[in-house]
Amino acid sequence: MNIKKTAALLDLNLRGRCFNEQWVIIQSDDWGSIRVPQNSEALEKLRRSTNKLSIFQKFDTLDSHEDWTELITVLDSIKDRTGKKPIFTSNFVTGNPNFEQIENHHFTHFFWDPFYSTYEKLNYNNFNTLETINYGISKGVIEPQYHGRQHVNHKKWLKSLSGGDETALDFFRLNMWIYDSLNSNSLRSLNAVFDSSDYTTEVVESEFYEGITIFKQAFGRYPQSFIPNNYFFNREWNSLLPKYGIKSVQGMKYGFETDNGERIIQFRRYNQKDKQTNSLVNLVRNVVFDPSMDLLTHKNDSVNWAKDQIKIAFALRKPIIIDTHRVNYVGGIDANNRIHGIEKLGNLLNWLVQKYPKVRFTSTAELATLYT
Repeated sequence: MNIKKTAALLDLNLRGRCFNEQWVIIQSDDWGSIRVPQNSEALEKLRRSTNKLSIFQKFDTLDSHEDWTELITVLDSIKDRTGKKPIFTSNFVTGNPNFEQIENHHFTHFFWDPFYSTYEKLNYNNFNTLETINYGISKGVIEPQYHGRQHVNHKKWLKSLSGGDETALDFFRLNMWIYDSLNSNSLRSLNAVFDSSDYTTEVVESEFYEGITIFKQAFGRYPQSFIPNNYFFNREWNSLLPKYGIKSVQGMKYGFETDNGERIIQFRRYNQKDKQTNSLVNLVRNVVFDPSMDLLTHKNDSVNWAKDQIKIAFALRKPIIIDTHRVNYVGGIDANNRIHGIEKLGNLLNWLVQKYPKVRFTSTAELATLYT
């Protein structure tokens, strides 16, 4: 590992509370959300539109019963010294666009379906995906948390569609919205739901309530943790979260917000209580693990890179919060992606319990209580 990477990891882990225990938390975003449809026409459209597909454009698609079954199996096979299994925080997007209704209303209004309806509609192999997820929850290896009502900035999207943007319309006809991130800055893509001054506090609260209501219907309880789409969420909105039972906000080293002039404001985050609310806890991920990158780059270094990050964090007595997206574990587009990702996850977790015998697996919700 070079000096620049080492310095960045030291900077990431120096601030915040130190622990004698070696805690490990896994956080994974995008579950329940559509991205790339599982059909050859959509895939060919993406390939023709850019010379360099990201892992999300090449592999990411709606999660299935098969994906969840394989993931649960590997998590259930590993234990720390106390007998506790890894707990996989799965952050759910609880709604997806209803493309038919949006088009029928001439792109003037955003319509969406609950994510469990999307599972039923796109159930390719006649399995109950939500039932499989709840089985994983009952086994103690899956912890559902909240990632937003939808993963598309529908205000910007509808403006493009109603304005006759041909590229937007072409992708819409294939049930996609990701066209804008193919050859531009993905930070400001349509995936960043709250990257717009069109979002007032009232609209944010309304969408938040609708989203967590669907979450409650699916899982029988409200979420305790929230991760904003693409890390965009104005800090003034944090005061809304505790009233809906949110106790922690997940994210990376930096968060983003948009001012009235549509300018991006970047702010630093630390593992600590939020100063504005004095009740929320900010949790900062300090290990990036994306085994799908191995397939994209034809290198096999995702596990080794994760190990390097873990060694520095543990040396500084910080909890390990692994950032690993759904794309690494789904096989609807390419089954080899799921096989590879789940195998590498198992390798990393087995290495952890062998290298660090005192390692302790815990959940996002439980970790947040250690900072209060």
